[in-house]
Amino acid sequence: HAPAVIGFDILFTGKQDPNIDKQFADECMKNNNVVVAMNLLFGTEVNINDNIINSNNSITGVSTAYPELFNATESGYVNTVLDSNDGYVRKCIPVVKHKDNVYESFSYKIYSKYQSYIGEEVNEYEYNKALRFNYSSLPNEQYTIVSFCDVINGKIPLNDFKGSIVLVGAFTEGLQDSFYVPISRGVKMHGVQIHANIIEAYYNHDFLEDVNLVLNIIIASLIITLVAIFTYKTKIVRLSIVVVASCVVTLILQTVLYKLGYYLPLINVLSIILLMYIVQIIYQYVYEKTIKTKAIRAFKKYVDPQVVENVIKQ
Repeated sequence: HAPAVIGFDILFTGKQDPNIDKQFADECMKNNNVVVAMNLLFGTEVNINDNIINSNNSITGVSTAYPELFNATESGYVNTVLDSNDGYVRKCIPVVKHKDNVYESFSYKIYSKYQSYIGEEVNEYEYNKALRFNYSSLPNEQYTIVSFCDVINGKIPLNDFKGSIVLVGAFTEGLQDSFYVPISRGVKMHGVQIHANIIEAYYNHDFLEDVNLVLNIIIASLIITLVAIFTYKTKIVRLSIVVVASCVVTLILQTVLYKLGYYLPLINVLSIILLMYIVQIIYQYVYEKTIKTKAIRAFKKYVDPQVVENVIKQ
C-alpha cells in the first residue's frame, strides 16, 4: 500500500513525546519515501572588505525537523516566492546555493524522488533561478483531498495511495499558509496545494521563460507606435476599429508566445492603447467643438444671428 512519496508540509521543529517522536521517525525510515519540510532563515549579512561595508539578504540559518526525524527522512525548504508587485505566487526556486551549501525545495525534492520511483530522469535546474510555473489546478479542485483523521481512523482504503504522491498539510484558515495565486483572483490557495501544482509543473516541465526585458520594450514600443500612427487624427469609427484590432492582435501575440513557453506581459500596452483611444476621442470632441464655435462666430458677423441659430438647430 506504500505511496511513491509522502511529503509533510509541516515543520516538525520541536519535540513532544520522546517515544512517539522516535516511533514516528522509525516508521518514516522504513520505506525511504518521506520528505519533510524545513525553512530557510534569511537575514542581513554584513561583510567588511577594504574598509567597505557590504550588506545583502542571505541565508543565516536553517530550521529543520528534530534530529531523529531529520536523519530518517529527506528535507526540502518550503519558503514561498512571492511576487514583489502584488504578493502573488507565480514562481518557484528548485535549488538554492549559498556559499558551499545546496538546498533543494520541498516540491523539487518530492519530484526527484518520484522520478526515481518510476525510473525516469530528473530534470536539473540552475541554482538560485526562479522559474515561472503554470498552475494545473484551481483552489480545492482537481487533486484528491481527504481528511488526515479519516486516514488514521481507517475510513480511507490505504490501497488508494499506492504508487502515488501523498502530501500532508494544513487546509485550515488562520495558519498563515495560504496565498493568492494568479489563476484565482481574490481567492487564496493553501500552501500544500501550491506545492502540488509546482510538483506537476516539474513533472510536465511546464514553465514559462520571461521574454528579455529589452525585447519586451521593443515589442511594446512597436505596437504603441503603430497604433499611434494609424489613429492620429482619425475619425471615431475608424479609430475604434483600429483600437479593437490592436487589442485583439496584442492578445493573440501574447497567447502564441505563451503556447511557445514564453511570458510577455502586455497588460501595460493594452492600458496605453485604451488611454490613447480616450485621449483621441476627447481631442476630437474639443477640436470639433472649437471649429464649430469659430464658424458660428464668423457667420454671425455677416448673417443675422437669429438666422444662424435656426440653421444650427436644423
